[in-house]
Amino acid sequence: MDVPSPGPSITLDWTNVGLACSFILLNIALSTYFGLGLGGTLFTSALRCVGQLGVVGVLLQQVFAADNPWLVGGIACE
Repeated sequence: MDVPSPGPSITLDWTNVGLACSFILLNIALSTYFGLGLGGTLFTSALRCVGQLGVVGVLLQQVFAADNPWLVGGIACE
């Protein structure tokens, strides 16, 4: 039986990160301009998101580098 090949891989670089960051900064600027008072909350939320995704990325990198199916299965079952 033939296994289908995966589709094209998605690569993320610093340009993509900068683009995403620019959208957050635009929202903060618009919130400040219109006096909505959400700028600080948006900034805090963005920093928290980056921190959490960084920790999860490091943990998953270690799990997949271990090349242990039980470890990967344990993560999947949680």
